[in-house]
Order: sequence, then C-alpha cells, then structure tokens
Amino acid sequence: MTRAAALGAALVLMLACASRPTAAFAQTPAELLAQGLRAYDELDFDAAASLIRTAVGAGAFATMPPQRQAEILTYLGAAERFRGNVDSTFSVFRSIVARHPLYQIDELIFPPEVTSLFTVVRRRTPAIELRAPQQQRLEFEPGQGRLVAWAYPSATHDLLVQVMTGDGRTVRTVYAGPIGDSLEIRWDGRDSSGSVVASGAYTLAVQSRGASGRVERMVQLPVDVERLTVDTLAPPLPPAASVFLPERREGGPGFEALLGGVLAGAAVAVVPSVISSDAKPSGVRFAVGTALSLGGVAAFLQRRPGALLAENVAFNDSLRAAWRDSVEVVTTLNQGLQRAPALIMRIGTATRVELGG
Repeated sequence: MTRAAALGAALVLMLACASRPTAAFAQTPAELLAQGLRAYDELDFDAAASLIRTAVGAGAFATMPPQRQAEILTYLGAAERFRGNVDSTFSVFRSIVARHPLYQIDELIFPPEVTSLFTVVRRRTPAIELRAPQQQRLEFEPGQGRLVAWAYPSATHDLLVQVMTGDGRTVRTVYAGPIGDSLEIRWDGRDSSGSVVASGAYTLAVQSRGASGRVERMVQLPVDVERLTVDTLAPPLPPAASVFLPERREGGPGFEALLGGVLAGAAVAVVPSVISSDAKPSGVRFAVGTALSLGGVAAFLQRRPGALLAENVAFNDSLRAAWRDSVEVVTTLNQGLQRAPALIMRIGTATRVELGG
C-alpha cells in the first residue's frame, strides 16, 4: 500500500470514528432509563437496578408526572427485591410513599412478592398528600371565612397540624389526632387566644407521627397574611357649651322688682305724713301701699334667681337629642365598614420535609 493510500485509509477511519454516535459514551437519562426497564423485562435485575438508579440520578424525572415517577421507582424496588436486597427495597418503597402517599402499586404488572412488600412499607410509612388552593388569594372576615385544605394519608396515623411563624413559633394548633381516609383542615386567621393574627408570613405545618409518636415527616404550606386596616368615621363631637342657652334665670331683675314694690308701697303709706303733719294715714293709702308691695313680691317670685327657663331647656334638649342621633348613625355606619373583609391570604406551594423514620 502506498503512503497516500495509507493516509487515505487512516482518514476514512478517522471520519468514521468521528461520525459514530456518542450515545454509547454519554447516554441521556431517558436512554438509560429505557435500557434499565428493558433489562428488567429480560430479568437482568443487576443491570436494571444499576441503569435505573443512574437514570434517576441524572435527572430522568425532570419532566415526568408524579404517577410515572412512582412507577419507575417501583421497578427499581422490584429489581432490588429480586436481587435479594430487601433493605434496599424497603428504602426505595419508603421514598415512594413519602413522595406519593396515594400511589397504588399495579398488581397486574408486579408479582405478589413485590406488591405485598410494598403494602407492608406503606402501612409503616406515615405520610399525607395535602391539597390546598395553590397560588390563590383568599379574602374574608375572620369568623366568616377561612383557609380550607384536605389531607389524604398513606395509612391511618396521628397528625399534628399547626400554624407557625417564620421563626418557628406556634401560633395555633389546628388539629391533633388520628387521620383515617381524609381530614379537612380549616384556619380562620386567628391565633390560639382567638385574636386575629398580624400581617406576615406563616406556615401551615402538617406533621405525620409514627407509631412511637415521633414526627417523621411534614408538609409545609406557606400562607402570607395581610390584615386590612378599615377606615371608619370619627364619632361626632358633642355640642360646644357656648351654643347652649342658660336654663335658669340669673340674679338681678327679681331683686329689683321686689325692692321697687316695697319702696313704692312704703312711700304711699308714709310720705303724706312726712310732708304734712296734718295728713293722717288712711286705710286707702295703706291698701295701695300693700298692693304695690305685694306686686313687687309677685314679680320677684316670677323672676327669682335660679328659676327654670322652659323654652331654653327645650332648646338645649333638642341639641342633645340631635347629637345622640348623629352618634347612632355613625356607629351604625362603622359597624358596616368593620364587617367588610378584614384578611387577605395568599397561598403558596406545599413542600415536603423528611424528618427521619
């Protein structure tokens, strides 16, 4: 072979190598997963377990729905079971129940030795599926509305449901007790004392307890609370003292009338005797003087100091009544304003926290 022919053959070989697909050297997660499932069908459980684990670690679940994710992990657990790795099978099945508490294994696909083991693990793994209004804005008056969520368990176990602040302080224990088929969880925005909580970030923490009473896992639902400030009307001020009329007569005119009457009566009775010594007091003069004096007394009694002025009293009473009526109207309006929605809740996305077990 000439040198050119050798170089040409080498070049063709290089091009052939360069054009060869690289999937054999760097397969995608989907390709690895397909190979793993194919190995399971071919009863090559060692290869199936290795390929499925590699595919999952490489991100094979990125675009899969939860149901499909649980099915893939079931294949992995079944492969470990047939390899004789019971502990690994339990670990895989626990992770399935913790992530997908409502998942049911397909008995038409997997044999009894796999389904029975999954059932045992499910009963021993307390977990819940929390369904709540996601990214929703709730607006209501405390006592008239509330946040409602539903919890669905993997198996019967005890729950502890609490509302907590961002720093972990418990605001209210909503529920503590067993859960069977499902549980409705309600929170109306009040704390343990019955007071409406302040604005801020809160967490509805749903904690699953194991047989020993220890919290093994938790679902956290973020709830942002905004407490509305209701603008009410200021109550009307009472009438100023300056607008009221005096209700009793002041001193002065009554005394002047009394004094004038007494002096006039005395003058009629006495003055003629002073002017002329011949003038003698007569009964007529005494009668006139007495009448004048009594007239002064009557005028005094009519206009004596402290006497009630009926017209002024009636006017002042009308002012007070009008003020009380206006206070009642404003109070009624404010009650209507205060019955308006007082809380806004914004619901986030629930997350799972594994605490052990």
